[in-house]
Amino acid sequence: MLLPLALAAGVWPMPAFAHHALYGRTPETFVEGLLSGLAHPVIEPLHFAAVIAVGILCGLRGQAALGVSAFVAGGFLAIWATGAAASGLMLELAIAISVFVLGASVLVQLPLKRFALTSGLFFIGALHGAAYSEAILGAGVVPLAAYVLGLAIIQGGIALGIAVIITRLRQHRPVRPVAGVVLSGIGAFAAVALLV
Repeated sequence: MLLPLALAAGVWPMPAFAHHALYGRTPETFVEGLLSGLAHPVIEPLHFAAVIAVGILCGLRGQAALGVSAFVAGGFLAIWATGAAASGLMLELAIAISVFVLGASVLVQLPLKRFALTSGLFFIGALHGAAYSEAILGAGVVPLAAYVLGLAIIQGGIALGIAVIITRLRQHRPVRPVAGVVLSGIGAFAAVALLV
């Protein structure tokens, strides 16, 4: 079963999407920073999968506001703390593994305490924030602040929206296993692609 996954991962291109919103340029103004922040988690597949997974997980757990806030706060603090010091294959691999873990958490539904769930989401948010910081390397304070604002708006909005929908669909059994398998599959596929 792993062989087709490994073969597909080997031919799947993994380009860096961080600066797509600005055609590869580092944001220089408030508007450019905001647009880049709004776009980054949506145009990069692993970050987008993580935001969706956070929304589903928080919706299933009935902790939408707290869980999503922990994820966004982790990313916020990591962007300011790392200053793009963390990058490379190991960070990208950690991002892929985080998506796998989020998907597996949706699928398995371990009985986690509120503190464990929010701490885990904060840590995963920090991993993604460290990766996001690479996209803003060299930008001034104003575009950096706008970038973080854009990230918070888009990640929080998408994850909270999904959490609200999932909270209403929580009793429908197919949501959890299908979402868990798809999301953990995305994370596993990306991890294999990075290693190949």
